[in-house]
Formats: sequence, C-alpha cells, structure tokens
Amino acid sequence: MAQPYASFYGGIGTVVAGKGVDFANGADAFIIGLSNTAPTAGQAGQTYSAANITEIATGNGYTRGTNIAITTGTNTNASGVYTWVGTAALLTATGAIGTFQYAVLYDNTAATKPLFGWWACASAITMANTDTFQISWASNQILQFSCTT
Repeated sequence: MAQPYASFYGGIGTVVAGKGVDFANGADAFIIGLSNTAPTAGQAGQTYSAANITEIATGNGYTRGTNIAITTGTNTNASGVYTWVGTAALLTATGAIGTFQYAVLYDNTAATKPLFGWWACASAITMANTDTFQISWASNQILQFSCTT
C-alpha cells in the first residue's frame, strides 16, 4: 500500500523571505484545496489558480477556496527556529464529494495566493454523506524551519 507524503514548493522560501505571506498569528487565511490531479514542485508561477490547480467541484459540504481553513495559533521564533502552528483542518461531507487524492495548501489572503505545498493521500478518496476528512500535524506544527549562516 502506498504511503501518504508531503511536498513543498521550492519557491515558497522566496515568498516568505520577501514578506509576501503574513504568518503573524492568524493575519493571513490559509486554505486547503482538494484535487485529484497531482501537483508538481515546479507548478507554473507557484500561485493558486484554476490554471495551476485542478480543484474538485463545489458541493455537499465542500466549497472551493473557503472550506478547509487552517486556524493558526501563536507562532514562535526562538533561537532562529520558526514554528508555524495551527489546528487540524476538517471537512465533513453533507452528501457525496467527488474523488480527490491531493490536499493543496495555499495563502488565500495574499494577492498572489502563493502555493505552499501539498499532501498526497495513499489512494484516491471519495466521501459519502457524513464522512470526514482531516489533515492534522504533530503537536499542531504545520511547518518548522530555521535560518542559519
């Protein structure tokens, strides 16, 4: 059985360093879009758009661009290690939701809607009424990175 994995876009470091994203304790809205088409690390422009990400259709509890929001908590920056924290993202179906295998993370507030990365589920998922889909992180840490010289 294939294992799930995560991948992050190579250009996101430039967006973060250029302050194109505001992690400051909930200042920007981060969204997870669902797709059945595999994203690629070299995605054109590394921004969220219909041309770059083939998101599943709105319906039965899933709404493109608004539904699976990440609530960020108090982020920390200690000794050069930055930790981005947030609660689990949860979707509950109110009817059948089409097949998807990829969950794509992007900033829905920034003008360019930069893509951060995606998670690939072990296999394609189709949801029935009342099914739930959740993405969570160890110790609520979405991402942790450090800058060294």
